[in-house]
Amino acid sequence: MNKDKIHDLLEEALALRNEARSAAGAAADLFEVDTVVSPRNVIRIFIDAETGVSIDDCVPVSRHIEGGLGRDQEDFEIEVSSAGLDRPLKKARQYRKNIGRRLKLIDRENNTWKGTIVSADDEGVTLRCDPPKGRRKKAGVTPETGNLDRNFTYGQIKEARIEIVF
Repeated sequence: MNKDKIHDLLEEALALRNEARSAAGAAADLFEVDTVVSPRNVIRIFIDAETGVSIDDCVPVSRHIEGGLGRDQEDFEIEVSSAGLDRPLKKARQYRKNIGRRLKLIDRENNTWKGTIVSADDEGVTLRCDPPKGRRKKAGVTPETGNLDRNFTYGQIKEARIEIVF
């Protein structure tokens, strides 16, 4: 399965869907989060938007990609869905969309950080970290100094997921 062709078809599909959203008076802000092609030709595409993703966004994207790939040449399965809260954050736009929400972040040194997203830009994210518990102190994060904000470049992040708070 040619991932470049899938990516090109996805870009076309998102552009068309964003045009349709704009014409209907909605925000044209759909973007790709991740595309995974398994060895068994299962194509999983995750999309997102600052204003949310509906089934009405996923279906035309799926149909466009399916129509552009030749089933007579290769059999495949395609799934298009929103990135969802259970998926790791991959794009700067996702971090910006979630400013003010709780985040669990694992850095490249396998340190786990939890806190609230304060800001995000194209370079990285600022997390207002929870104060350390017990005797274990994290470098630069102490309740005594009030220095609970920590900046992470996207290259420093191994994995980040929104924490669902009930």
